[in-house]
Amino acid sequence: LIISGHKNQAISFSGASTSYYQVSNVASFGTTNQSFSISFWIQPQILSGTIVHLSTSSQGTGSECFPLLGFASNGSLIAQVLTKNNTIVAVTGPILSLSSSWTAIVLTWSEINGLKLYVNNALVSSMTASTFLASETTSNYLTLGNCLNGCSGCSNGTINAAGPFTGGIDDWRIYSRELSSNDICTLYSN
Repeated sequence: LIISGHKNQAISFSGASTSYYQVSNVASFGTTNQSFSISFWIQPQILSGTIVHLSTSSQGTGSECFPLLGFASNGSLIAQVLTKNNTIVAVTGPILSLSSSWTAIVLTWSEINGLKLYVNNALVSSMTASTFLASETTSNYLTLGNCLNGCSGCSNGTINAAGPFTGGIDDWRIYSRELSSNDICTLYSN
């Protein structure tokens, strides 16, 4: 469903198991230790669910599957990565507003700077995570707004409220590099 977004139009997710958007073979997630960033604007209606899920199967499962972004059971925003030793490293962000306003979210990862979570142009949490386990030769699937069969078939880490997301997402972008604070400021201001 298309709704009025932060800019122009946005995707609305109903919270149903069939409500999601998926892309495959994203270069950033196919190479181990390749820096990446994900940015978008969000307008949650409920503070639970999976916002971004990575898997090696289009069903949300596979040899590598976990949620990159979602909510903890207390409503806190969580960003996480899977390291090369199959450990999920997570950072905790704030509890987002359920108002009609849009919130800017950016997750970045690099070998040097680890995992960082920005909310509305401010760094809210970071943690050392010097490796990122990619799918390598296996196809990868990035699912927005749902974890599909991976809700119960994958390690969810700190995102213990995994499941379909309810709310809007706008201006979703994936980068094969770590965004700088200047990049993030520009995205937030435009």
